Amino acid sequence: MPRTGVQLGGLSETAYPPFDSLPAGQRSNQDRVWLRMVRALRRWLEANELFAIVTGVTGGLLVLSMVLVFGSYLIVSR
Repeated sequence: MPRTGVQLGGLSETAYPPFDSLPAGQRSNQDRVWLRMVRALRRWLEANELFAIVTGVTGGLLVLSMVLVFGSYLIVSR
């Protein structure tokens, strides 16, 4: 089995054995995790109103920008 990583002071830069060494019939765990995350996000978005989420994000950005502008003005004007 050939080494795939670069040796730096006796330590390999990459994991050994390689991550792509799954048996032929198995899918990687990352695919299952990704699908679970997508399903959970969709359920959360369906349970909460999209308008409320957009309003909260927009309000947060507006408050943050106002704090930055007024804070900068107070620092500069002193």
